[in-house]
Amino acid sequence: MNRHIDVTFESLGQRWRVVGAFTPALPARRDSPAQSARWDDVRVSMCVGEYETPDLSELLDSLQPPGRVCTALTHVLEMAELTWQRERDVAWEAA
Repeated sequence: MNRHIDVTFESLGQRWRVVGAFTPALPARRDSPAQSARWDDVRVSMCVGEYETPDLSELLDSLQPPGRVCTALTHVLEMAELTWQRERDVAWEAA
């Protein structure tokens, strides 16, 4: 199920904002394999005070942080999904 995401979080020593549509990752089940999150029309910006950079997706996709197997974009998108899940869980617990 495609969902809209708009989250801000800290990662890789910076503050990031991810906005776009995504389908959350699904764990493996007895009758189906695990599925990675799918991102559509996503914009990744770095937040510096009140300023927000233009979309950095292409740049981040070309960078690989030291000690990581994935690109910087993959890491930031995974952190965005985790932030979205935490916010959703907090809202569910508050209800």
